[in-house]
Amino acid sequence: MSASRFAPIFAISLLGLIAFTLFARGKDNQTLDGVYVRFDSLSEFYPGIENCPISGSAYWLVSNSEFDGYVRVRGSDLQHFFRSAWRVRITGNISRIGSYGFRGRYWREIQVSHVFHAKEIVPCPGIQ
Repeated sequence: MSASRFAPIFAISLLGLIAFTLFARGKDNQTLDGVYVRFDSLSEFYPGIENCPISGSAYWLVSNSEFDGYVRVRGSDLQHFFRSAWRVRITGNISRIGSYGFRGRYWREIQVSHVFHAKEIVPCPGIQ
């Protein structure tokens, strides 16, 4: 292969590798809107989703005490306590691509550092 043909292939491959590396690494202090779903022992965050029904890839969400205070279910309905959906705006650190959460089935994790707002979505088909 001549040098004139090798250079463009090398440049494109290098740009692809750089783009993947930037995509795969974690990001700190990101503000995200989406839907948080508590489903039995699962804690899922769907970035960019505005309402139910929910679709797409979820992140595993690691809450803090501020977040837990916002998404606290009031009342005595145990079914509702273990299965609820919330429209949230949060700031947190997003992990690099990997294996996170319950049985490692989530490709990213978000650790909440601040909550701007949380509003419960009722009803949310498939959740409640």
